Amino acid sequence: MIIYDKFIQYLPLYHQVKEWERYGLLTNDKSLSNWVIRAAEDCLSPFSSL
Repeated sequence: MIIYDKFIQYLPLYHQVKEWERYGLLTNDKSLSNWVIRAAEDCLSPFSSL
């Protein structure tokens, strides 16, 4: 959802933080950016050996 909102919906992470706060999740844009980086590393690492 975070990646979809960021890259497909063009919703900046700091806007997503505000939306998550409305649902009761207290986080910050640094945490969200770390989640995006971690997801990219996990998903793309199999391709690094090609």
